[in-house]
Amino acid sequence: MADDLLGDPYTRTDMVKPTRTHARLLFLTLAASVFVSEGPSSGEKHRDTSRDSSRPAPVLIELFTSQGCSSCPPADALLRELSPREDVVALSYHVDYWNRLGWKDPFSKREYTRLQEGYARTLGLDTIFTPQVVIDGVTSLVGSRRDEVLRALERHQTVDKAGLRLTVNRDHDAGGRVTLTAHVGASAVEYERPFDLVMGLAQNGIETAVRRGENSGRTLRHDGVVRELVRQELRQRDTSVEFELDEDWQDLTLFVYLQDQGDRMVLGAAKHRLLID
Repeated sequence: MADDLLGDPYTRTDMVKPTRTHARLLFLTLAASVFVSEGPSSGEKHRDTSRDSSRPAPVLIELFTSQGCSSCPPADALLRELSPREDVVALSYHVDYWNRLGWKDPFSKREYTRLQEGYARTLGLDTIFTPQVVIDGVTSLVGSRRDEVLRALERHQTVDKAGLRLTVNRDHDAGGRVTLTAHVGASAVEYERPFDLVMGLAQNGIETAVRRGENSGRTLRHDGVVRELVRQELRQRDTSVEFELDEDWQDLTLFVYLQDQGDRMVLGAAKHRLLID
């Protein structure tokens, strides 16, 4: 049934031209590093994972999927394959419009459907569909078409990008809270175009036994499932967001990315994996 929703994949390859991105980056001077602090209860621990300039900058891959969609498991598997890569920030958004067809996806949210609808408007798509992959906010593909997704990923790796400096602080004594702080260069804050700074948590290692719907009888596995998401307009150099950690979360990807409010191009992304004992 999912295939009936697909139509032809829409790819904005014109948005990946280096000349346009180079011009944008003249206004963006951001440090590409992640610092991690485990908080005072375990002693302060900092890790600098500054990106080597010889390696590709991280590419943001967003998958719109559903446990009720029989065409989605291959795309979910591809995202799980890409998730461990340091040059990829892989996120999975479970949409809610499949829930009426027999199986309610426990990770679905209406806000993720609205996010997908926003991409459809920006990219000029006639409809929304699953599984859809959006790369760096500007390239849309059918998420189960592995070769096409990998080729598009390779193209995006050739584009110069800004980085982000992300500080992660986990407070063990405050009921399992984690604070993400994004540090952005002054030139980005002062630039005339508005940007969104997006931060959140994604859960890895999820397994679900599906009992109804198109995937009835299957055990589905997911990585990068977005559980918390905060989007706010970039107004200052340092922005912090605090999240409560659920007791069932053991393997998380903490992420941040900078996105143009107009054409939705992603100008930089960073992540940190957090394993909770």
